[in-house]
Amino acid sequence: MGSRALELANAINDYRAQHGLPPIPISKSLSHVAETHVRDLRDSPKVAVTCNGHSWSSNGPWTPCCYTADHAQAKCMWEKPSELTQLKATGFEITIGQPGEVTGVALDSKKALAAWQGSSLHNDVILNRGTWQNMTWRSIGAGIIDSHACAWFSDQPDPAR
Repeated sequence: MGSRALELANAINDYRAQHGLPPIPISKSLSHVAETHVRDLRDSPKVAVTCNGHSWSSNGPWTPCCYTADHAQAKCMWEKPSELTQLKATGFEITIGQPGEVTGVALDSKKALAAWQGSSLHNDVILNRGTWQNMTWRSIGAGIIDSHACAWFSDQPDPAR
């Protein structure tokens, strides 16, 4: 896990602490998934305008998918930790950095977290609110490169830690 990714995971945990929530153990496996995905997002242009930041290209050893706003390809996201690592768990991702949002802006952990805080859907994932209120995050991974950042969450612990 790179230092910028670790800084992002720690920023998320610090934010959770401000809201009385426990820290989430940092996962080597989920960090690998996150760092792999930010590289894919940076290096592979979207195949269609309808594909959002949860999409994966066909340029790597993973199952590609075009993740659309209707969540029809949610399984593609959920299975990435099991597909790319030994962690056999469902993963949930928040991401930022699609063209039109922050292209050309070098993200840091503060900018990425601020963007997620400003989005109720992303903020809910981080703070276990709304749809996520019954989830207990037992592992987190992060990746950040250029103008892309991802954080991955799972309700399963990572034995690889």
